[in-house]
Order: sequence, then structure tokens, then C-alpha cells
Amino acid sequence: MDQFEDQTSTFLEEYHLPPLTVAGERAWIYFLHLYTQVIQDTPLTVGVRAQRVQKNPTASPRHITHIVVRCELATKPMEFGGTKEMFYRIWWTLHMNDAEPESFYIVNSFSMPTDSVAPPPT
Repeated sequence: MDQFEDQTSTFLEEYHLPPLTVAGERAWIYFLHLYTQVIQDTPLTVGVRAQRVQKNPTASPRHITHIVVRCELATKPMEFGGTKEMFYRIWWTLHMNDAEPESFYIVNSFSMPTDSVAPPPT
């Protein structure tokens, strides 16, 4: 995820858009939650450009055909010492060439103002 975060930051900078950090140090976590909701259940195809395969035939993916991402938001925020945290889980399902799909998940959270219903970044 570090590489994706770096690439997103570079993209924002190149197009003269404000960095995610303008919304706070944990804005990346909130952005990731929103991003996964946009791409969820859409297969992310694994591949390489034809030029690379011509130069190096072993560069093409051999084990994973595609990845499906899904985001599950908790039903309600949890309160810790006066701060509300909204938890979410990102499921990654790896579809293999010669095996059954394998899934794993990552759990994270973002802070919410205690008087707000909508989860803004902090």
C-alpha cells in the first residue's frame, strides 16, 4: 500500500491538487476507505504491457489472473475516550490460474467528530 500511497501523492502533485495530508495525518486511511468503495467488486486484471512481454517473456503474471476488492464498513462507530472511530475491513480476493481463490482482509479505522453523522477525514 505504500507504493500506491506514493503514486497517489505524485498524481495529486502533478495535477496541482491538494495533498491528502491537507485533511490531516490520517487522511490516507479515510481516502483508502472511499477508494475501495469505488472499485469494489470490479476485477482488477493483472497483466503487463505487450512491449515488456516481448522483451522479457517471463514478465507476464503466472499465478494471479485478477483481484477483487471489497469494503465493509462497521454498522456504527466505536467511542474511545471521547473520540469516535469508524472501523472498516477491506477484503482482497486473489484469483489464481491453477488454484481456488484466496482471500484475506485488512482492518482499519478513521476518526469522526463526536457530533457528526457523516465520517469526514481527520
